[in-house]
Amino acid sequence: MQQGKTGFAARLGGYRYADGSFEYLGLRGYYWTATEYGPDNAWGYVFDAAKTGVERVNGVKSWGFSCRCVKH
Repeated sequence: MQQGKTGFAARLGGYRYADGSFEYLGLRGYYWTATEYGPDNAWGYVFDAAKTGVERVNGVKSWGFSCRCVKH
């Protein structure tokens, strides 16, 4: 896990391709946003164990990114 100043601890679960294989397990955590980029893509954020901060990425919707549920 990578915990930032806000207290959110990102699980570094990588992402899952449509064929079921995984990439970056334990190294990066990919999280979806609610914003679409196009019919087949959406924006996400990457938490990287080797970097500080987050990076915005354009992810393919058939890939498995993580989701963070927030209770209001």
